[in-house]
Amino acid sequence: MTIPVPDAASYPGESLDDDAAPNVPARTAWLDRTVAACLVVVTVVLGWNRLTPLVRRTAWAEDAGLFLVQRLDRGPFATLLLPYDGYLHLVPRIVVDLIVAVATDEDQFALGMTIASLTVVGLVAALVFLFSASFVTSRVMRAALALVPVLAPMAALEALGNAANLHWFLLYLLPFAVIWRPRRMPGHVVQVIVIVVVVLSEVQSVIFLPLVLLVVLRRVTRSGAAALVLACVAQLASVVASPRVRGDAPLPEVVNAAVGFVAEPVMGSWVSPGRAADLLTGPHGVAVALAATAPFVIALGAGLARRGGARNLLIAVLVYGVVAVWVTDVYANPTVTIDFVSRGMGLTRDMGYVRYALVPSMFLIALLATGIDRLAASRYLVSRGGAVLLVVLLVVALTRQFEPYSYTRISGPDWAASVATARVACEANPEGVVRVASAPAGWGLDVACSDLDGDGFGR
Repeated sequence: MTIPVPDAASYPGESLDDDAAPNVPARTAWLDRTVAACLVVVTVVLGWNRLTPLVRRTAWAEDAGLFLVQRLDRGPFATLLLPYDGYLHLVPRIVVDLIVAVATDEDQFALGMTIASLTVVGLVAALVFLFSASFVTSRVMRAALALVPVLAPMAALEALGNAANLHWFLLYLLPFAVIWRPRRMPGHVVQVIVIVVVVLSEVQSVIFLPLVLLVVLRRVTRSGAAALVLACVAQLASVVASPRVRGDAPLPEVVNAAVGFVAEPVMGSWVSPGRAADLLTGPHGVAVALAATAPFVIALGAGLARRGGARNLLIAVLVYGVVAVWVTDVYANPTVTIDFVSRGMGLTRDMGYVRYALVPSMFLIALLATGIDRLAASRYLVSRGGAVLLVVLLVVALTRQFEPYSYTRISGPDWAASVATARVACEANPEGVVRVASAPAGWGLDVACSDLDGDGFGR
């Protein structure tokens, strides 16, 4: 007996209605899980190759100077729900606990953190691939959505390879997890776990609280909505208990937020900061800005051209995420790095991209992939031709800036070398305390010489 395979219109394409959708064939589910597992490996390999050898061996700020310090001070599991700077950091703290538990030598910490952090991004990729099955027809485009976190040009801006910045990739995953509608109880359990873990790692998750209203339209599961609300309440409680330290920069003008959107998330999806500044300050700056924005507008229009269907929901959520995350970030974290009115478009060259532009950029690229999926499924030759053009642009966006273009860790310090230097210092003073440095300058770990015995931290 053969298992019938539903046509593209019913699974998992644009006209899919979750309440009327057929059960996923066993061989289709098996293939999806196999691809998802492969995406974990592919993501780790790609991420590893986006990091220079020295960057891989350099510990990042909070990873060593805060999360590791507190873990060694309080013991295993005791810091998992400990607030820092206004919110909970569950996943980064889990990663640090894991590395402390498995590392057999203190000098393995930085490299272990790099591998573990890339693996988390790989798991994000696998989950995006699986959760997007109800919204995107092509597995190729679903894989593209999954690989956005590791291939997005701005991901090379200190986000990859450390635990403290995993929250950006988790925020990218969250809307896919919330609007996914699992059919069976194990799926609901997975959805709840993913939502809770993500929200307890990223306070900006509250931006997506309005999605719970989709319960009324049966577009969000009640269990998923409840998980989102309760986890957000826990995060907001931590904000009250441990208020974030804020700078004294004034709130940006609306024009700065608007110009900054084009100069940062939009241009950051295509080129490096220096190149963006050169193009925007050149004689054709306005034309460049329009050309950089046009593919995303085309993808949006193509995706929404056909009313109804699950794809439209995904597109609407992605557009909401682009705008809401950017506006919330620039007003909640005022900074002079987007003061384009006073300092001109060359500011991008001088200051680089702000880290708040990463998630909107990832959502924009995801929107491009979703629009391609819609055009490719069309019966019209012109639409398919447009899909080919957008595919070329998507490939350019995800590969042209593959090499890292800005790293605080680009010159180290090498964690293993710092540990070796600390051990030499301990030979003269075995009862003393030594410093093991991390990046950026000023961050690191003060550790007792008695703990640098080569048996791993905490043993």
